[in-house]
Amino acid sequence: MGFRDSPQGLHERVTLMTGDGEDPAATLKVGDPTSVQVALSGLSVAERYERRKLLGEGGMGAVWLSADRQIGRRVAMKVVRSDVVNNSEAVTRFLREARVQGQLEHPAVVPVYDLGTDEEGAAYFTMKRVRGVTLAEVIAGLANGEPEMKERFGLRRLLTDFAQVCLAADFAHRHGVLHRDLKPENIMFGNYGEVYVLDWGVAKILAEREERQSTTLGIDVGALEARATGGTLLGTPAFMAPEQLLDEPTASLPGADVYALGCILFELLTGMAANDAESVHGVLTKALEGVEATPSTRAPHMQVDPELEEICVKATARQPQHRYNTAREMHDAVERYLDGRRNEELRRDLSAEHARTAAEAVARIQRAPDVSLGDRRRAMQEVGRSLALDPANEQALDAMVKLLAQPPRELPAEVQWELERSDENQWRWTGKVAGVAYLSLALYLPLMLWSGVLSVTPLLFYYGFAIASAGTAFVVAFSERPRAWMILCAALLSTVCQASTSAFFGPLVLTPALVATNTAAYAILLRGWQRWFVVGFACVVVYSLVMLEVLDSDASRYIFTGDGMLIRPGAIGLQLAPTLVFLGLAAFGTLLTTTLSVSRMRDSLAVAERKLYLYAWQIRQLVPSVLGGPDHTDGGLGASSGS
Repeated sequence: MGFRDSPQGLHERVTLMTGDGEDPAATLKVGDPTSVQVALSGLSVAERYERRKLLGEGGMGAVWLSADRQIGRRVAMKVVRSDVVNNSEAVTRFLREARVQGQLEHPAVVPVYDLGTDEEGAAYFTMKRVRGVTLAEVIAGLANGEPEMKERFGLRRLLTDFAQVCLAADFAHRHGVLHRDLKPENIMFGNYGEVYVLDWGVAKILAEREERQSTTLGIDVGALEARATGGTLLGTPAFMAPEQLLDEPTASLPGADVYALGCILFELLTGMAANDAESVHGVLTKALEGVEATPSTRAPHMQVDPELEEICVKATARQPQHRYNTAREMHDAVERYLDGRRNEELRRDLSAEHARTAAEAVARIQRAPDVSLGDRRRAMQEVGRSLALDPANEQALDAMVKLLAQPPRELPAEVQWELERSDENQWRWTGKVAGVAYLSLALYLPLMLWSGVLSVTPLLFYYGFAIASAGTAFVVAFSERPRAWMILCAALLSTVCQASTSAFFGPLVLTPALVATNTAAYAILLRGWQRWFVVGFACVVVYSLVMLEVLDSDASRYIFTGDGMLIRPGAIGLQLAPTLVFLGLAAFGTLLTTTLSVSRMRDSLAVAERKLYLYAWQIRQLVPSVLGGPDHTDGGLGASSGS
């Protein structure tokens, strides 16, 4: 209020809240003399605080939502339970909680307003009534996929709030207080960015001396279990450091709370408890042996970043001296991650670990080349992880080069698929060329008519198979998924077509060259038994024609005289001009077809070879040591590669 304001001009209002909403009837004007008189009058505890709703109940007290009539606000009122009101130790702890919480003036510590006893003699204290959700509720909501939790609490928000918890713990430590019961249930996030650390009931004031429940416990898990089930073990076992369980002198150091913070961070990142044993005995045993708080091992599907994993592992170390010295150091580590300042040393160490794993896998592969593709894939993945963390890791680069230099004997399914697609493209191209070539045989028909047709049947046979061969070839050319059996059918039909030319000049002139050219083109495309089947079929057809020529001397196309070998006409006449033109064109067509087929395959091999050398060159750039020394230049790469 400014110094010029008058009481008559005040419009401020003090509002009493009923449940979760406002009660208009309870609204008082500050300037109202009656309300001022009520606010300044001395009220008893019962008159001042109206208990309205039970918020929760613990081992020592119950917390009520209450209305503070004197101030005009809602408060949380914690009252000692009636069954322990005469227990001096419980009351002492209750009062210690109120004083500890009241003296820790920090935004993350709920402020205490009042401390006293009610009309029945029960101790109470009032504090700020906080709203929000606990971290335990957040973790459960995220695990259940609740949309509201996902929207409100992303990883950055959670880590930022967690860092504030670390600062609150460090503030308490610097003021001589250990919380001793940090866990997700005792961390609350408000609706407006507030972060609270709750329940200081078992906090330890370092300046005080406490009567211990037992002397040296050693590692007697049975005694610890009895204390835990009997309620004399102060804290939550799943979040208690080993020295806290054993009541060692180091239990009074900040490391105990740091350990609990590490367990909380692990659960925040993975959705699972760091100490997930199902029984009290199991929880205690695992805590004493050391928890496994490595997210990449226990929750690899969460893909927790290595920096955060290192924080979890360090904070939950079995020995206190291996943890962060203070909660502030842990806060700073989280902040470095949030600020994007990666720990390069950690990345190099993790990279080296992955590189060693990859190198061991490569050694096994070199000793036994028949290892499964899964082992080789895992080795490459380890190389990838190592290089992702440290692109200059020489061990990982060396392992990668060795893996690439020794390809697997087993063909991966992905490679098999790509090879099949390449074959299909080659088959389509060949189908188009072959289809056109077979249809072009019609150009020979005028020459045959010019020579004179002596028998129509061989011509019909020849052109019938030519049309069938062209049709089969075009089916291959325009098929969405051509198959090897289609190529095989085209090869067999075209072989019979070319073999039928023996009706023109006999089986020894022109026919063998045509059949050989045709067979070679298909043999290049086919693999395995199909290739040899086509070759064998062609040989059988040609030699069958020759044998028929030998066995049937009366119908032989050839006459041998002292002057040489004469060819007798068969399907067509053998006049000089048309015969020479026919044979010339046939020779030219055979030469052109052979050249096209071989050139196509050579070009494909040249492209593959070029890619191979380029891949090899790129790999060598990754590992300069394999280039042959500092004097090696790109100009000598070809000679080096070919040697």
